[in-house]
Amino acid sequence: MVCPSFQPAAVYLVGGFPVHIAAADFNNDGFIDLAVVNIGSNDVSILLNNGCGVFTEAPGSPVSTGLGMLTSDITAADFNGNGSIDLAVVNEADNTVSILLNNGSAMFTPAPGSPFTTGNIPLSIVAADFNGDGSVDLATADVGGTVSVLLNNGSAMFTPAPGSPFLAGPAPFDLIAADFNGNGTIDLAVANLPSNQVSVFFNNGAAVFAPAPGSPYSVGNNPIAITAADLNGDGFIDIATANVATSDVSILLNNGSGMFSPGTTVPLPLDSFPFDIITADFNCDGIADLATANPGSTNVSVLLNNGNAQFSVTNFPVVSSPQGLTAADLNGDGSADLVVTNTGDNTISVLLNNCCPPTIICPSDITVSNDLHECGAVVIYPPPTVSNCPGISASCNPPSGSFFPVGTTTVTCTATDASGNQSSCSFEVTVEDTESPTIICPADITVFNDPGSSGEIVNYPPPTVSDNCPGVTFSCSPSSGSFFPVGTTRVTCTAIDAAGNTSTCSFRVTVTVRSRKNLECILVQKVYDWVVLTNRDRNKVPIPAECFAQIENCRDGGNTVTATCTEVVGSRLCDVIGSRPANIPDIPGAQIVTLTFHVHIRAQFFCDGALLPGCNFVVPVSFMDDVILCFPEGTEINCNIFDVQCSVVLNQMLGNMVVLDVIMCKDVQVEAEVKLEVEAKFCGPRPIIPVQEEGFVCPIPTFPQQCPTFFPT
Repeated sequence: MVCPSFQPAAVYLVGGFPVHIAAADFNNDGFIDLAVVNIGSNDVSILLNNGCGVFTEAPGSPVSTGLGMLTSDITAADFNGNGSIDLAVVNEADNTVSILLNNGSAMFTPAPGSPFTTGNIPLSIVAADFNGDGSVDLATADVGGTVSVLLNNGSAMFTPAPGSPFLAGPAPFDLIAADFNGNGTIDLAVANLPSNQVSVFFNNGAAVFAPAPGSPYSVGNNPIAITAADLNGDGFIDIATANVATSDVSILLNNGSGMFSPGTTVPLPLDSFPFDIITADFNCDGIADLATANPGSTNVSVLLNNGNAQFSVTNFPVVSSPQGLTAADLNGDGSADLVVTNTGDNTISVLLNNCCPPTIICPSDITVSNDLHECGAVVIYPPPTVSNCPGISASCNPPSGSFFPVGTTTVTCTATDASGNQSSCSFEVTVEDTESPTIICPADITVFNDPGSSGEIVNYPPPTVSDNCPGVTFSCSPSSGSFFPVGTTRVTCTAIDAAGNTSTCSFRVTVTVRSRKNLECILVQKVYDWVVLTNRDRNKVPIPAECFAQIENCRDGGNTVTATCTEVVGSRLCDVIGSRPANIPDIPGAQIVTLTFHVHIRAQFFCDGALLPGCNFVVPVSFMDDVILCFPEGTEINCNIFDVQCSVVLNQMLGNMVVLDVIMCKDVQVEAEVKLEVEAKFCGPRPIIPVQEEGFVCPIPTFPQQCPTFFPT
């Protein structure tokens, strides 16, 4: 976007021969409204803003200032301290200032005691606290050669300041209030039209003014309007004048003590005859620019400042004979717009600035906990704040309602206006993992040691741990492989996830002294290797057409769809497919064994708790795993499914597909039948229990073959 740039002017009808404008929020709705003083009809037009720079005339507008008063300038401030912005207008015809008090709804009535007397022919007016009492006072430039200062008692009653009116040079046409010497009090500067000079007056803090050293200062021919701002970035308030006779702008640079030296002279369009000058930042670079109203060339000139009080001029056409000018943010986009009075056809022109990017305000940072069993959360956040005016849109990435992983994610929001200008803001969404991990300890363990030993080194299987996020670890105390004394020792295992959440479980290890007397030999299954596996299947499965239609009908009726899934009893199945050498140097004989595990899951869908017809169907779920096992010759592999959990993820349905989340817990054991010696507790054959019906007597059985070394036949 090439700056400055304004949208085509919107034109509004006001009173007769409008000359000057005040901009403020008159009805306390947060939007900048306009008050236009009409010298031809001796009244003030009040235009209320809808927030987008579109205006309608307020009820009770225009507000009369009195027949024949020649109302020529206006300023706005809260004169009676009630929080609403009032108006003050100068009346050339009877040398007075009229105060119009606001009831808070942009309805204005004359203040008690109004109008208040000024010097001869007051032509312009400014408002500021000149005596430091916290109330807003007034000063007028009187063409008769004076400046009048009116002090406010806080209730909009005004009296002349000591020494007011005071001499201010020949025919002061305009004045400006600012702290020119940096002493904390508000000074004055006036444009003396016939003498081509600017006069500066220092305030002693009590609203008594005296000419500043070095004043007056020469400027261009016939300075008709004056403004003040820091134009060269040195922190001191400089002065600019619009010179009607030479169609140019004069710059006076302040040395910080209220002494001025000539700056550049900025030419305006030929025979433009500028009547007003203001300062504002029109290209959003933080530097004060200038603008003039040019009735001779029927346009507005915007003077962009390079920061060193050097200016480039761009002209924007308006309707007819522009005279008064003001700048304010009228549509809430953060940039300075322009309003100009067109005396030739009793209108004002509103020029909305489209050079600057729109304003966007992001929501505050958000912190939430993870969704249950998820390593993150679906987060819905409030939209950013942008103007609700036409042509402005906003978007955020990631969008609201997205799944945010555990941790901190930066969300960037961008506002785009009708001119393509963009601005961005960002905020952070932090998802905290507050879910504790799951830990399942092995069963209690009993081991035997030889007589005379105080304990045994015990290796036990690890606990089973899981978590909603990766990175869960565990530790046990005493650890596996530790020396356990004779007796019972409690082992406590703790799982800790990446977020520091913990869970514990415990089991007992009992060491018992083995007895060597009365031993017998028995056959048992020895476990050579044991692996516990957990698989999670999270896949989309199709919903039968009849069921899907029932689900859609339920939702269309505004009802709630829920779903459950359960394991089909008796459907667990596991198979050993085959094996091959693992070729692990440190584990000779290790084999890679391929196994399959199968289960059937029954899914059911409900509408407001009632089972939907056709929505009771079975889904097969299978896993194939490769497991490295110690699988010596003579052993066999037994596999087992010992737990199945499932859930239906309804918030991730895509068409007739639904996500089924199945967790399967399994173990694989390598076993062989071995003989063990245990303490013998022999007992003789019990007596025969006769079968009465048949009268049959069982023979005495032969005692089973035992270990021949200890129990020879």
